[in-house]
Amino acid sequence: DAPWITLSAASGTGDGTITVTAPAYADEWPRTAKIFFVSGALKDTVTVTQHPKPGPKFLALDYTELTLPVGASQRLVVTAYPKDADINRGVKWYSLNDDI
Repeated sequence: DAPWITLSAASGTGDGTITVTAPAYADEWPRTAKIFFVSGALKDTVTVTQHPKPGPKFLALDYTELTLPVGASQRLVVTAYPKDADINRGVKWYSLNDDI
């Protein structure tokens, strides 16, 4: 029931083995497909769930350059990705300007 998976055989009879293949997946949420097996009145289902491939770990900044007038301030936001990455979220910062 999902066009993103392929089976080594679309149908068959008797005992056998099939291979399920799914292309790389980079969306945010897992996706699910069902494979149905039927033999007369007997029915069974295999659920295939594919989780997204974790993306690279990186920091995203809302600004990469700022020019402020004297006395002004600007809030800077840094976000660590992917959101569920096993990384230290305590972002450190420093300035090359000793006056800051």
